[in-house]
Amino acid sequence: MRQFLKVVIGIVILVGICFGVYTVLPEYPHNMVKSFVQPVIDKQAKVRIDAVKNLVNKDLEATYQKILESHTTSSFWIYDANEAAGTETVTFYAKGAHINIKEVPDHEDHLYTSCGVKFEFVISGKTVNITAYIEKEPQDEVIKEVMFKQLLSGN
Repeated sequence: MRQFLKVVIGIVILVGICFGVYTVLPEYPHNMVKSFVQPVIDKQAKVRIDAVKNLVNKDLEATYQKILESHTTSSFWIYDANEAAGTETVTFYAKGAHINIKEVPDHEDHLYTSCGVKFEFVISGKTVNITAYIEKEPQDEVIKEVMFKQLLSGN
């Protein structure tokens, strides 16, 4: 009985340490861990993530999964429900994107190499609003469209 109690206490301590480390992780690694666990334990998250992945961008005639995952690395998706606001958010994170906005009129000339990108798909009823980020900075609609095209083509 004592041996069993020691094992149980050891497991509880190990789980506590793992949870403590998980809670202090920065945003990117924290969400990466969440992306592996969430679809397994939350079926609603899996359904919503899969639905967003399979949405088709009509301008590019490709799914968002293909657009976003084709030329990025370390990519993952997470889900969050905001019941108070009545919205659900599916967020895509990735590293290794190459975004060139040097030729975009009325924007600062930048060439991002191996940068981090984030796309938030906010679902409210039947509408989906997409916000794009480069290195945690929100981008306007023009840059968002450029990002989609470049991520799909790899240019």
